Amino acid sequence: VDPWFVISRFPDESRLISLARRINDERPAAVAKVVLQLLQGITDPVVTLMGVAYKGNIDDTRESPALRVLEELRGRGVDCRVYDPHVNSLTEETNNLYASFSGSDCALLLADHDEFRYLYPKELGKIMRRRIIVDTRAWLERDLWEEHGFAYHLLALAREADCN
Repeated sequence: VDPWFVISRFPDESRLISLARRINDERPAAVAKVVLQLLQGITDPVVTLMGVAYKGNIDDTRESPALRVLEELRGRGVDCRVYDPHVNSLTEETNNLYASFSGSDCALLLADHDEFRYLYPKELGKIMRRRIIVDTRAWLERDLWEEHGFAYHLLALAREADCN
């Protein structure tokens, strides 16, 4: 939100900021599009959104791109469930791990909450209908998820720590 304020005040000096904001604003639709492609051919698809907070380890959903992903998927007829151990403010149940993943076709990691690193894919795979995981934060151990039969898809830019 703040970059849009800078752009409105200094339009000539802010072309790079404007381009970055446009790219970031388009990201939720791009994530939803990839998930929809992965769900092609699945009748009545179910997606578990892992984290709807604005960023990891907080409960704030204001301006969260995850909510836009949720809207995009629901708008396309996808049954979406939310699992976020930090967020209690949504109308749907967000803290019930079993209910969120049971019968799900795809788990979509949107917030890098520490708790998500400790989920055990072997057990989640037993309650999911299909084993598809989409990691938008480069947060999960790919080898572990694949070892337990998950098709792992990474949709994240390299993390700063990985670039150093």
